[in-house]
Amino acid sequence: MSNTASAQVVDKKHQLVSAAFQLFYQRGVHQVGINEVLSTAGVAKKTLYHHFPAKQELLLAVLEQRATDWLDWMAKRLSEVEQGSAALEAFFLALHDWFAGEAPQLHSFHGCFFTKVALEVQDQAVLARCQQFRLDLAALLAPHLQLCWPLEQQASAKLALLLLLKDGAETEAALNADPTAATRALSLWQLAAQHPA
Repeated sequence: MSNTASAQVVDKKHQLVSAAFQLFYQRGVHQVGINEVLSTAGVAKKTLYHHFPAKQELLLAVLEQRATDWLDWMAKRLSEVEQGSAALEAFFLALHDWFAGEAPQLHSFHGCFFTKVALEVQDQAVLARCQQFRLDLAALLAPHLQLCWPLEQQASAKLALLLLLKDGAETEAALNADPTAATRALSLWQLAAQHPA
């Protein structure tokens, strides 16, 4: 296969994943049929089944791409400030920008894609991929937490709290179209961070 042909194959696959993400994220996985994905992507059915023999495989590819995009975006935001407490505060400020539609590379905000998919799709492989996103996010945040709380038990407790605040802020922002949920979560985080345990 020539480089041009190979690039076209990759491009078609990317078009499918991108179109499927936008549709699944806005409307839900079960509400979107394969024909709608094909129409949005501008790709033939034969091409779809060449890359993704089943809808579940397409969904797993969508989850994989979303995880990469989201975590790369957040890692970049955290790298723009000092490690430790400044990065943990930057985490919430980045969420605010996402909620407010100021992170175009993540598309319009409709809540946490992984939570939505995990609740909608009763499939072990899909659930495992959604859980992996949370583990990868925890791994991204862990070095900053450890700088602030060198004791593993304290850092672990703060991580659990931080993730709960993120979940709550995402839910409130999605339900009420309120990006300030992230800054209120930041205020709660700052209060909690003053306590060692």
